Amino acid sequence: MPEGGKRFLTGFSKRIHFLSLALELAAFITLFLISLMHYNDPAKPERVNIALNCFGIFLLSLIDLSILRSGKREKFNNEYRSLVFCCAMYLFCDSFFWHVHGLRDQRPAVILTGMGYELLQPVMTVIFWKLLKSWIHEYTARERKLDRIMQTFSMLYVLIILAGTLTGWLFTVDPETGLYRRGPGHWITMIYPTVMVTLVLIRILYNRENARTKMMLLVYPLVPFLCLLIQRLAGDWGPSLLPLSMCSAVIFHYTNVYVRVQQVTAQREQALAESKLRSLQAQINPHFIYNTLGSVASLCDSDPSAAQEMVYQLSDYLHDNFSDLGKPNLTAFEEELNHLKHYISIEEKRFPNIRMEYDLKAMNFQLPRMTLQPLVENAVKHGICKRRKSAGTIRVASDFTGDAYEIRIEDNGVGFDTLPEGPDHIGIVNVRTRLELLCSGTLTVTGKKDEGCTVIIRIPADQTGAES
Repeated sequence: MPEGGKRFLTGFSKRIHFLSLALELAAFITLFLISLMHYNDPAKPERVNIALNCFGIFLLSLIDLSILRSGKREKFNNEYRSLVFCCAMYLFCDSFFWHVHGLRDQRPAVILTGMGYELLQPVMTVIFWKLLKSWIHEYTARERKLDRIMQTFSMLYVLIILAGTLTGWLFTVDPETGLYRRGPGHWITMIYPTVMVTLVLIRILYNRENARTKMMLLVYPLVPFLCLLIQRLAGDWGPSLLPLSMCSAVIFHYTNVYVRVQQVTAQREQALAESKLRSLQAQINPHFIYNTLGSVASLCDSDPSAAQEMVYQLSDYLHDNFSDLGKPNLTAFEEELNHLKHYISIEEKRFPNIRMEYDLKAMNFQLPRMTLQPLVENAVKHGICKRRKSAGTIRVASDFTGDAYEIRIEDNGVGFDTLPEGPDHIGIVNVRTRLELLCSGTLTVTGKKDEGCTVIIRIPADQTGAES
């Protein structure tokens, strides 16, 4: 997708997120005002339900805001926020229904809120079903069959609700009194949740998750379903158990399942990042070793003693690097500088025209291992060694700019007009990737033909582990 299209979708997604939160807050404020209106109204015993639903929307808004403030935009978060939003709207429809119920001039509002109340049930069921794919990691042939049954039955139920509301088969509202009355087909509203709960139970119980995870997942379908049965047996005119039980189940899943999934996701992302870093490290180390062994081979005939000395230096260098394998990925700048000097001592045997300069104004910070050596190696191989006349100079400087540590690696080699790419320049790509992953650092490369190249590394001060 083009970059402009990605920015548009990101901006649109953010607007949708804030719009849903704004609607939840608007619903809370509306119900709060309605609660105050009926606070001392003995003719409205439903005022307790309205107040409780108002408090439920307030809690759901806090959950939604918490997810939004996390800054993550992955599909799992969006689906969970959709479940929170639908549950908030469900509570609002229930409360507004009780507010307008029995008012003759509010008959359309009673019909709309009653229909919305029924339609939100399959919507939340479909969203929860999708979330199970994130919570349960298996997706077998049985899962696919259950998917098709759930989708087909949910679509059929939506059509029945729409048709039943328009024809009065599901429920009616008396035009004289504004009172809600069940229709002859109202029994269908019990069949759908019964089938859905059965499908969810099959999906959860026949999975290989541990018992604790299964019990947490079963809270959402079972608790609302049991409350629905109690509510219907009580005649539907007592406390609004179903909306409150759905709200409680969503909050329970946030405090237990959702947080757990986020922790597992973070652990997986960290494992993937570490695996990627190991892969990058494995690419860089052989790259240097191959070049050094080539240098040793070229000196074996012309200068055996120099070749022997280079083998000793390579042995010391590899000893230092292999001993660091079990250490953290970040290392002190001074230690990384020592690795660089080992490398330079090897290359100076092969290329006597190399001259190193250092201007180190900042030393007390950390950076990823194997950061300096690949960049200096790139300067040697593609800059200095291609000069045909005078000796080449490589300058390494470090400084603190107030909010970041900056490292500059400059050479007066042949330079370039366009940054070259390909396998020979893998060091720059790897170093840039590891800087981004490990310390949110940046790497920029600039150059000019026949004048040299400059590499600038910036590491935020709060990401280096440096002492203040």
